[in-house]
Amino acid sequence: MFRQIALGLAAATMVGCSSSGSFDIGSKEDVARYATFAAAAKAPTTAPATDVQIAALISGPQLHIYNFTNRMIENASVWINGEYVTQVPIIPSMAEQSVDFSHFYNSAGLVLNTDKTPVKTVTVESGNGVHALLGPLIQQ
Repeated sequence: MFRQIALGLAAATMVGCSSSGSFDIGSKEDVARYATFAAAAKAPTTAPATDVQIAALISGPQLHIYNFTNRMIENASVWINGEYVTQVPIIPSMAEQSVDFSHFYNSAGLVLNTDKTPVKTVTVESGNGVHALLGPLIQQ
């Protein structure tokens, strides 16, 4: 199973997904809203699901989330290292969702600096449960 997911992730990064997306925070009000969300958010304490079918890839200033399931993930909290978090409205099924690292804040309202804090773990929390992602892989 892991080999199939890894091969799928590699293929997706080379040829692109037919359905992918990214979202932009944009305004100062949006930045404040995401920082406020992070200040109140609590990292998940529930054990992640063991049937991992979601993967993470780091490429430049972005985290790419690959959802290999047939379920769309809505209203997700994406956690990096259990400390930095952002909201992602939709992670489509069988597709990729990109998120800029500048969208991740910690509870003190500080934005993630990947030069000082390397990404070690990525977790997605939603109404569907908690999912530890494969990777993150780093695209050079």
